Amino acid sequence: MKGDEQPISFSQEASEGLGLLLLRALNKNQLLILNELSKSNGESITQILCRISKSRKLAVSTLRLNARILLGLGLIEFGNNSHFRLAELTEFGKIVFSLLSRHSLTSRAVGCNPTDAGANPAAETRGE
Repeated sequence: MKGDEQPISFSQEASEGLGLLLLRALNKNQLLILNELSKSNGESITQILCRISKSRKLAVSTLRLNARILLGLGLIEFGNNSHFRLAELTEFGKIVFSLLSRHSLTSRAVGCNPTDAGANPAAETRGE
């Protein structure tokens, strides 16, 4: 952050809304990776992905693809074959994770049904 920029602050309502939006934007595998990285202590991305793979019975290749997506979004950092680096959340990733952690990461909204996301559709659209 530059010296003249002010930190962004959100109301509780806006924070909850952003959290729900982020839950819809990231898939379950990406949420698992962010959650594990938030708890990790000096591990490589491979160690973290292997642990998730074993506990959730998910393919490491699928998790690695999702880790690369998170890397591209600037949410996580990790090394590559030629440059070793421990996996971690970026500053931006920590902000996103803090917004996500206000909601249950396991009960994320799925699909396009607005009631899954906590919306309250008008009575006429529910057939009442």
